[in-house]
Amino acid sequence: INYRRFFDITDLAGVRVEDSDVFAVTHSLILELVRTDQIDGVRVDHVDGLRDPYAYLHDLRRTLGDAYVLVEKILAPKEELRENWPIEGTTGYDFVGVMAGFFCEPDGLHALTERYQQRTGMPSFAELVYQKKKHVMRVLFPGELRALSGELNRVAARLGVALPAATVAACLTEVSASLEVYRTYVAEDIDGYDRCVLKQAITAARHRAPEITDDVYGFMRRILLKEDIPEAAERAHADFLANWQQFTGPVMAKGLEDTACYNYHALLALCEVGARPDGAVASSEQLHEILARRARRWPYTLNASSTHDSKRSEDVRARLQVITEMPERWLNLVAGWIERHARYQQNVAGSDERLPGANEQLLIYQTLLGVWPLHEREEAGLPDRLRAFLQKAAREAKDVSSWRAPNEAYEKTLSDFTERLLADDEFRRELRALHEDVSWFGALNSLSQLVLKLTAPGIPDVYQGNESWLYALVDPDNRRPVDFQALAAQLASLPDPITPASATELLRDWPDGRIKMHVTRAGLQLRRSKLQLMANGDYLPIGARGHFARNVVAFARRREHEWVLTITGRFYSQVARAPLGAMWGDTALELPADAPRAWTNLLTGEVSDGSKLEGVLATLPFALLVATA
Repeated sequence: INYRRFFDITDLAGVRVEDSDVFAVTHSLILELVRTDQIDGVRVDHVDGLRDPYAYLHDLRRTLGDAYVLVEKILAPKEELRENWPIEGTTGYDFVGVMAGFFCEPDGLHALTERYQQRTGMPSFAELVYQKKKHVMRVLFPGELRALSGELNRVAARLGVALPAATVAACLTEVSASLEVYRTYVAEDIDGYDRCVLKQAITAARHRAPEITDDVYGFMRRILLKEDIPEAAERAHADFLANWQQFTGPVMAKGLEDTACYNYHALLALCEVGARPDGAVASSEQLHEILARRARRWPYTLNASSTHDSKRSEDVRARLQVITEMPERWLNLVAGWIERHARYQQNVAGSDERLPGANEQLLIYQTLLGVWPLHEREEAGLPDRLRAFLQKAAREAKDVSSWRAPNEAYEKTLSDFTERLLADDEFRRELRALHEDVSWFGALNSLSQLVLKLTAPGIPDVYQGNESWLYALVDPDNRRPVDFQALAAQLASLPDPITPASATELLRDWPDGRIKMHVTRAGLQLRRSKLQLMANGDYLPIGARGHFARNVVAFARRREHEWVLTITGRFYSQVARAPLGAMWGDTALELPADAPRAWTNLLTGEVSDGSKLEGVLATLPFALLVATA
């Protein structure tokens, strides 16, 4: 048995699927379901927890034939899914990360980050991840770390290298904490990317822990990069390397997703599975490069936006992204709130601080803004939801409280503070005023991301309940029962066929959620009607010119004579003024010379030339256009 420690539960064990007999027994049911057409494909959970993901996926492909296979794989910024993996793609966390950053205004995000670090003393996010990875190794994985250190020292003995055992263990810790990816995939060979990230990890560890001598780092490089390993040591070396690579994934998962993301509160929209505050995709050029590569390499990968693992649903993140467009307003409000709400802080036994501090307050303020209901009738359930979330956030942060050592007195200060805010009339007035603006622009962000998800290369994934507005927090909040009857009634109430007048009405009544349902339905019907185009069509980036060119992103999908054109805006508060079309002024798309000259907007029923945004986006600030001539 090898322990699968993505979560710190030692009695969850993974069997040895690398053993052919074990593989056959444990996969017999899955194989039968595929053979009898009861399922179309499989999702491999936490693929990095396997001893050899590459070998396992080849065994799986050989067993399942051409079934659809996805892996849950969290990619680091600039990391690519391995092209030699025999799969269709990932479960879509990488798409979540792209969308999370693309709708954050870069200058505003920089201002928020800078002020946050000044106010809280928090280090850079990369440094925080390093610190938290060391913490989880020490607290959650000490047994695994000791075992690996022992293995490494035995390899050193076989190589005739004499180094202090404690120093080797310290070096192993530093390099593991400095690794920027979840894991490497070194087996018989080592590819260029793995070589690069391993060298970077060793260099970063040298910088962070210079007290460890060069000969120890040199030994670590020799081991990890497979340099000059004699035959007598090959077996022990290979076992260590496989075990270490299986170890670094859980360390990153717990250190990054389940600890650092609950400590770093500059902008919660970027603290998400698949996203990083320091890895935001900022420009249209970057987005086009990513999506074009997706079309070439992974046309059947999933495009997710909310999942069962999301810390905040897509609609919450889209709302919080708007803060980057109005950083001074937000920062001024927060400064006033922190000063005024000092009277709600409390002392907790064992701490000299008045709590919650500025960092925890930023978590609370953003959470309130992100989940504040659109309808007053939903406000009654908010305190209980917030109490459960804040308890989980405090324990996942592992700073003052944790699942292993709960500090209920500290957790009570968080919920008490929040309840006092909710009873503070002045705070509620200020929050409501901000919410009125931010929720509107956040809805436009969410709809724009939805349009991109539905037409970008890949397969759109709609997590239950997100067909309409869903302002949910991490589980269990995002796993509450979904009222599918209400969603079905909402779907049935949509106008069909759509007209400019009915589209205008949907946008005007946006809080009822029908506009999101409408966009979802139109995009999925488009995919069904143009299956080959959306699955395998070329991806063509479309440029823009004019005053608000920076605020537009557009691309075409083309297959022979078929064309689909996607247009959305971003940073809407910078361009918003009525009427909708006029706000774009002279902004126009730069369509290819061979592009069609007449298009029908599936979201409004309007026909246009597809170029001048004043006409194309006259009714809705985003469009799904199909060529009509």
